Amino acid sequence: MRVLSRRAAATAAIGAIALVTAVGCSAGAPAANGKGLEQSTIDIGLTGVGSISNVPLYLADELGYFADEGLTVNLSALQGGTTAIQALITNTVDATTNEYIHTIAAQQEGKHIQAIEVFSYAPTYALVTTKRSFGADVSDLQDKNIGVVSLGGSTEDLITYVFSTNHLDPKAAHLVAVGAGSQQTAAVKGGELDALIATEPTLTTTLDEGLVKPLVDFRDPAVIDKMFGGPAPFWSLLVSDSFTKDNPHTAQALVSATVRALHYIQEHTPAEVADHLPAEVFFPSGDRKLFEEILASASKSFSADGSMPDGGPQRIADYLKVAHPDEKLDGLDLDATYDTSFTAAAK
Repeated sequence: MRVLSRRAAATAAIGAIALVTAVGCSAGAPAANGKGLEQSTIDIGLTGVGSISNVPLYLADELGYFADEGLTVNLSALQGGTTAIQALITNTVDATTNEYIHTIAAQQEGKHIQAIEVFSYAPTYALVTTKRSFGADVSDLQDKNIGVVSLGGSTEDLITYVFSTNHLDPKAAHLVAVGAGSQQTAAVKGGELDALIATEPTLTTTLDEGLVKPLVDFRDPAVIDKMFGGPAPFWSLLVSDSFTKDNPHTAQALVSATVRALHYIQEHTPAEVADHLPAEVFFPSGDRKLFEEILASASKSFSADGSMPDGGPQRIADYLKVAHPDEKLDGLDLDATYDTSFTAAAK
């Protein structure tokens, strides 16, 4: 959850798009509802290709839901969330799965993108304590070493928010950039951290090994509800507002297919979901059991129907005001950052 204006330099990386997969049926096919598609091939930019948050897209592929809607969907790997947003703004891709908060950041830059579907109501990480500080509360973390993925990134925003809402000075948090994946795991085992925002798969593996204990589990929508005062949108399907105006039937087909995938996730076990996902993307190491465990922890955060929670956009804006007190957030048109018509029709 990072404000676009503070990472504008990432635009240079847009050219590093690598094709991951192409699915669906041939171009020009009519939608299943009998209405013609304005375009039948969709390019979607992804960050963290094997992230749990991208499961609905791959599931819609493997179960044939895109094909049912007459769509061919190309999934492309991009270097970072902001890069994906810039690719969307410059029409390098038609859509991206990304954090809803980017719609607000883009508006601050005079750009217009919107969420047409919400995949999850919680992020896929947690604030945990290490053995150095087992039993600590948030108030005990002042002047302690707290690991974040990167300084100035979304995980730092969460620490700022948690400290501020617990009446602590965010400047009292001694933040250490530890990266993600194996780098993060090594930082935990190195014994120099008191706490960290753990991301997957480090979160699940270190919990299983007893190396960390959860302090604030952001994966739980109930925790988000308590922190933010109600449900909030996180991982979403984002497009430019011009895309929905020019391609309403195509946008509807895309949403209808992925809403079906969200239903499937709610109605099936993690093992059954894993049966329909490419192993080389989601568990390339061959550790399917770990993937299923991660999916089980995250599945309760998935939306059942892709809808935007009532009041969710305002809660994210309020979060930004706390996480970035120096940012000017007056005059936001939150209604322009999302469109609920497509998920409503998908129902």
